[in-house]
Order: sequence, then structure tokens, then C-alpha cells
Amino acid sequence: VSMFSPMHDSAARGLAPEEIRAAADRLNYTQLDLLNSNLEPLIQAILAHRTRLRHIWLLGTTAADPKMPGSSVFIPVLIEYLRREHNLTCDFHYGYDYEIPLDDDALVYHKCFDLIQRIFAEAEGLGIVAQEMVTDFTSGIRSIALGAVLASIDGTRNVQMMGTHYQANGRPMPHDLFPMIYSFEPRLPGPKA
Repeated sequence: VSMFSPMHDSAARGLAPEEIRAAADRLNYTQLDLLNSNLEPLIQAILAHRTRLRHIWLLGTTAADPKMPGSSVFIPVLIEYLRREHNLTCDFHYGYDYEIPLDDDALVYHKCFDLIQRIFAEAEGLGIVAQEMVTDFTSGIRSIALGAVLASIDGTRNVQMMGTHYQANGRPMPHDLFPMIYSFEPRLPGPKA
């Protein structure tokens, strides 16, 4: 989950950081105008699978500076939105065990990779087979996306990102998102002739 940021045309754009945090703490997704924020691609990624979802693991971040919240503080309001507005009844897994401290990009990659591997083991313990899982790397910082993708490449798991169409000026079309699912199969080089 990315750190919340309202889009330029969002009603939440004029809110001070303290007001944004207070709205998140109150689970006031209406005030945060989530669909007009950088969380829209994540919301659309989740909704693309809504009919088959039994479990969702939401990874959050914690900031190195204790005065700055990480993205983890926005996960409960996101879940509230998904439950109330889209009637999602699946199990959400989030919180301390699914947080990545943002301290150093190299460490963030490794922490994310290890966390994704632990989630796969946890899912297997819940009876979820690898082919039923999709790792979405639409949002988040580069080192988290890299860790998520590389942890998922084993020939049995899929990765997803939300794609968009682009305007003539190269900017993404607003609210024009679609899921792109990739399957990878490791290939080992054969003997050289």
C-alpha cells in the first residue's frame, strides 16, 4: 500500500497532513476521497479479483522518522472502504507482521522479498495453492515492487500490475485502469554448442 496522496482534483487536496491522518484514524474514507488518490490503482487491482477473493495481504510501510506516518496508517481506512462500498468479506491480513520499515532501499528490497516468501508459506498453511495467488506490485516504491516481483517468480505464481492508456502528451488517462497479469517460468541456459 502506498503512502496516501490525493490527486490534484480531489476534495482531500486541501487537507492538512494532520487532517488527513485524523480522517484515516476515524476511517473516514469519504473525506479522503480514496478514488481520487494514488490508492485508486490498488483499489482497482483488488476489485479486479473481487469474486474470487478469500484472503488479501496488504503490506504497509513504517517511516524511519517517528513523526512521519508510513502507509500502514491508511490500511484500516482502505479496508473500511472496500468492505462498506464494495461488500468485500474476505480476510484481510495486515498490521505489524506485514510492515516494511523504510530505512534503506537495499534493506527494503530484502525485507519485502522475505515478507512475501513468509506470506506464501502462510497462504500454503491456509490451503491456498500457488496458482490461486496473485502478487500485485502496482503501488509502492521501486525496491518494494522489485522484492515482490522477484519473490514471486518460481513458475507457479502470477504477478499483476494495473496498466493504463496514455494521452497524446504521454500522461496516463485518469481512471482508465486495467489489470495486467504476468506469468513467469524460470529458464536455465542450455549447454553452449
